[in-house]
Amino acid sequence: MQESNDTVRGVEFLQEIESTIGRMYRVFAEKFPAQRDLWLQIAEEEDLHAQWAQTLADDASRGAIKLKRSRLDVGSIQLFRVHARNLLYRAENEELSVSQAMDMALDLETSLLERRFYDIFDGDSEALRKVFSDMRAQTQDHLGKLRALTEASRGQG
Repeated sequence: MQESNDTVRGVEFLQEIESTIGRMYRVFAEKFPAQRDLWLQIAEEEDLHAQWAQTLADDASRGAIKLKRSRLDVGSIQLFRVHARNLLYRAENEELSVSQAMDMALDLETSLLERRFYDIFDGDSEALRKVFSDMRAQTQDHLGKLRALTEASRGQG
């Protein structure tokens, strides 16, 4: 029973992380109109990730998804959720430069990939594997776009 509860909480935390990142990117779109289209595009994809994670919560509650114990535990996912919330708070309440915003975004996107957040759940469903594969691929794409923007910005400065 505890394993099932941990899995459900882990999926819920992942959903909140993705939603929080999307909200942060919307803040950046308002603060940095020169990059507005990019921030909004990535925010929409983060919202899609959050929707996908929300649908996975039903699978988790039925036991169709399991949290891989060899990867991250629920506490680690929760800590990352707090980190994402803290960055959103900074985005909403601090004066940031474009460079600082990009660094915050790169931090989150890189961490999601390096910590292999999309590999922490396991299940027999091909649809489940596709969702996490798509989330991973889009996160890699976000990282590439953010790195390109960072390089372009540094080239102008």
